[in-house]
Amino acid sequence: PEKNDSEPGSQRIKPVFIDDANFGRQISYQHAAVHIPTDIYEG
Repeated sequence: PEKNDSEPGSQRIKPVFIDDANFGRQISYQHAAVHIPTDIYEG
């Protein structure tokens, strides 16, 4: 059986995307992600 999204302990995040004219694509104002490259540092 599929897991119910309202089930306690569910770690699923469902971001809400909206069209943004500034970026020209769908974005979420509630969630963000940042990619930090670690291979440029020497230790």
